[in-house]
Amino acid sequence: MKQFFTLCTLAIMCFVGAVNAQNLFNQDFTSSASVDSYFSNNNSPTTHQLNSISKFGSTQPSISNTSLKWTKTNGQTSGSSAVLIRNTPISTGDISFLKFQFKLKLSYLSASDGTSGFLVYLGSGSNTNWTSFSSTAAPVDSELFTKFDFPVETKEDPDNTVRYRIGSSSVFSSANDWEEVTIFCNKSASQVSYIGMNGNSTSLAANAIDVWFGTTRVRTAVAATTSSVNPSMFKMVFPSQMHAMNIELDYIKAWDQTVLPVTLTGFSGKAVESGVKLNWETASEKNNSHFEVLRANNAIDFQTIATISSKGNSNTPSAYQYIDYSPLVGTNYYKLKQVDFDGQSEEFEKVVMANFGLSKSNLQAYYTNSALKVIYQKQSNAVKANVKLVDISGRIILSDSFKLNEGINHLSFNKNLSSGVYLLNVEENGKLNSIKIII
Repeated sequence: MKQFFTLCTLAIMCFVGAVNAQNLFNQDFTSSASVDSYFSNNNSPTTHQLNSISKFGSTQPSISNTSLKWTKTNGQTSGSSAVLIRNTPISTGDISFLKFQFKLKLSYLSASDGTSGFLVYLGSGSNTNWTSFSSTAAPVDSELFTKFDFPVETKEDPDNTVRYRIGSSSVFSSANDWEEVTIFCNKSASQVSYIGMNGNSTSLAANAIDVWFGTTRVRTAVAATTSSVNPSMFKMVFPSQMHAMNIELDYIKAWDQTVLPVTLTGFSGKAVESGVKLNWETASEKNNSHFEVLRANNAIDFQTIATISSKGNSNTPSAYQYIDYSPLVGTNYYKLKQVDFDGQSEEFEKVVMANFGLSKSNLQAYYTNSALKVIYQKQSNAVKANVKLVDISGRIILSDSFKLNEGINHLSFNKNLSSGVYLLNVEENGKLNSIKIII
């Protein structure tokens, strides 16, 4: 059997490594439009609540598009800081290898140039700068596993942007857009290996941290401030010295990287005639309920498109496959999410891409399992199209109409067809598209 179709395929990246972990904290600001629901203002927050979100002066927080937002209109003005604190430990046990992550968007507001920065503290203790919700100061070093700052540069000319500056010359992000910051903390006495944000196996020395900005490791093996401190609390400060800007935070997460319920050894995908085929493999699984397949058109806004049952508990390799029969036109981005039986979940960091489109014709078709599969890309503002299949003698084998959706339409017609040559016609708004099919 011959099949005539044309699909654009983009090479897919694969990786090896155990990248899942036990989630300790997860806040994405989607459950409520009220800021007050995301903090407790006492020492008894729920598992994924903060202890405090600051409300200083004119720098008031809000929930905007399911993210936490401060509008800092008074740049470099006393009392215009923004602070959030989680001083109730996110784990009662010792965390020997922590991954802490958040997404940040700083947007330019006023005509001013300058460099300041925001600060992140990870540790634990009872120092007043941990316990006081009004304090913007750093906890004492004896109660910090690590502390670091991200210098922020605002530029009025030429493009009114916010840039993140690491070192004297390295500048990251010249757009007012979301960026992902990830900190790996190795509290153990030996070197550890992990999958970095670039998808590669990465080593981290004992009692040290790595800091990633997007897929770039911007600080490597920075020695811990006090290596004996458990990094079970966190504090983030955007001080009054920062210039006027919108500050947005989202997806604040923390994981204990020493707990690995799933060891993923491969994830790949490619465009095929019927859609995009994804394959992944695991070396072992523990307490694994299922996988979710996530898709996006921009590598950021992922949505679940399928749920795949898993093996649950296994010490042997397992293979999985899923076909996305309705991919987006153009580049599709895919991720995997693993969900435990107890409801805990984690997204694997690796993203695979597949470009799906009709490169030479707006009409493609193939015959399989006694069904004629038609892939058609809408050409006009018409709401329906007519389809007709004729054999080489001109005899009409199939005639039907279908509702047109925007972009690519996937159709299936159950029909027993004999071997031979057929002509498939699709008429939309007076325009005829035809292809030859050989079975």
